[in-house]
Amino acid sequence: MLEDSSEGAYGERCLVAAKLEGGEVVRAIARLPDGCELRYGERIRAFGTFGKADFVRGDYEWGRGCPLTVRVSAVEREDSLPPQSWLIALRAKAIEALGDGSGAGSLLQALVCGYRRDVRGSQLYATFQTCGLAHLIAVSGAHLVIVTGLFASVLKVLRAPRKASVGVLVAVMASYLVFSGAPVSAIRATIMSSVGIMALFARRRPSALGALGVCLVVVVCASPSAAVSPSLALSALSTTGIVVFSPLVEGWIGATPLGKVPAVAEPLALTVAASVLSLPLACALFGKLPLVSPIANIACAPLFPLCCAFGLVAALVAALLPPLSTALHTVAAMGANMLSAIAGALSALPYASVPISASPLEGIACSCALAAVLWAAWSQLRPRHVIAAAGAGCLFLALASVSLMGDRIVMLDVGQGDAFLLQSRGRSLLIDTGNQDTALLKGLGANGAAHIDSVLVTHADDDHCGSLDALASAVDVDRVLVANGVLADGDEACVALVGNAREAARDVVELSYGDRFEVGAFSLTVLWPRTLADHAGNADSVCVLVEYDGDSDGSADVTALFTGDAEYEQVAQILQETGLHGVDILKVGHHGSRNAMTEEQARALSPRIALIGVGAHNRYGHPTQEALAALDAAGSAVYRTDEDGEVRCVLSPQSMRISCERADAFEG
Repeated sequence: MLEDSSEGAYGERCLVAAKLEGGEVVRAIARLPDGCELRYGERIRAFGTFGKADFVRGDYEWGRGCPLTVRVSAVEREDSLPPQSWLIALRAKAIEALGDGSGAGSLLQALVCGYRRDVRGSQLYATFQTCGLAHLIAVSGAHLVIVTGLFASVLKVLRAPRKASVGVLVAVMASYLVFSGAPVSAIRATIMSSVGIMALFARRRPSALGALGVCLVVVVCASPSAAVSPSLALSALSTTGIVVFSPLVEGWIGATPLGKVPAVAEPLALTVAASVLSLPLACALFGKLPLVSPIANIACAPLFPLCCAFGLVAALVAALLPPLSTALHTVAAMGANMLSAIAGALSALPYASVPISASPLEGIACSCALAAVLWAAWSQLRPRHVIAAAGAGCLFLALASVSLMGDRIVMLDVGQGDAFLLQSRGRSLLIDTGNQDTALLKGLGANGAAHIDSVLVTHADDDHCGSLDALASAVDVDRVLVANGVLADGDEACVALVGNAREAARDVVELSYGDRFEVGAFSLTVLWPRTLADHAGNADSVCVLVEYDGDSDGSADVTALFTGDAEYEQVAQILQETGLHGVDILKVGHHGSRNAMTEEQARALSPRIALIGVGAHNRYGHPTQEALAALDAAGSAVYRTDEDGEVRCVLSPQSMRISCERADAFEG
């Protein structure tokens, strides 16, 4: 295991180094049987089937040098050999000692041991993401530099001998390696933190910067896939920020009352310097811009290293003298609770974070440009200039979002799932969310959707509402709309849907058959279901007829039918009850499955445009040849996210223009 396994939408998954029967070693993403939780460093004998990782959908896995996936059907655990077995045992003790079932315990496990299973996917993690603090619970060079920097500051205040100081710092970094299990990322972090600490002690930043460059070259030569690793890039940018710009930040802080308190000023300078260059890339990777990030980092800077330090010492004492670790753990937990409280308060602010759309290359380019500006204007730059620049940037983003608004229907590219955005006259409606959080946020960011009036969840399947909770971290949502009966349904999927809906929005509203509501120039009528009969499953998908009246003359200029995962049986009843014939746009039901519709239904609807949200090379075979043939016979132009990417239908009373992410395709 090259990492701790994590629970995803389709079960446990983990990055592994797999030694095949012939002796060849390959890296792969293993999809494990349900309930098979594994940790970094553990060894298993596994049986499964290999497949290729998709380059378009799996760019994150490719960035970790992982071109393969393997679906594991059986697992046999094997014993690891020393010293790996010793590290695994020590880390297990630390994880157990720090974890007490609380949010603070989960946070300490992530801070000290890099164990994020309990915190990942939680509301606490979403809160940290919203505030731009997710980097604090990642295994990175900046993380370790800040912690060791705190120890260095304390040793400096105590006037400890140089040799003793070096010994303490080496022990801190060694403990970090041990309790994280010594993964490659932690080893890289230790090397980079050594460079950062060298810069802080020696004050010879040109030498430290050169040493950092040598470290990066060595890392890439040892593992070529690291050249495109997001985690290495973030770690390198953070460490570069500390090495190069910590004096600039220290000067700013020195001009404030905080500069008179070294125990606060130095960790604050390190934290701000670490984030100044890494933030643009982090925004590009996660699809969100945390506007409160500067305030959050400043507020948490004094607490973070203290929390890590006490947690690290508590873990060390727990491994050696367990009875003495309780007091240290209590202090560390108090710090973790304070961190959580600050993050929670800031994340609750309106527009604490907004979605954006940028590629990693654009993020790196922005970091380089920012570094050049800071370097060129070093002597003239003042805190007020930074505040003014940040304000101008926020204003630019706001104006850009407004300019993007228009009357249109957008099929967002969220892989094997549905997410459709309707925007008109400053109003917006999101129909379903898919389950790819970053893809959803990047799509919303590209369309300027920092605020959404309503999110309509057609039904409780994960590929339609799995990213509902992710909206809370970057988008301001007024209400979530669900089918009538969902709030009272005790089915597990409905309960989870309602819980996520209440986290994502201020209100949850049920829609009944025949309900009608408006979104700008769009009028929507609920055509299905009459009653909830399938615990918000496919057959209960909320189906709506959308009528666009761009010139407000009372007559629809464009009509569209959205059907969720409803299939031909539900479509037949809708057609029978409404007499609906002929639509301009059809959201094809159930991603174009074999049972999506019959040829007769396709002819009756005769959509000019058919939209299908579908993932490349999906295991379901969507869309099927039967569905495509039925649409072709009806004379429909078919657009699908696996081939066309995001599809925008821009509407006006006189025309409808379809543009695709990968090609402009239709105007009429």
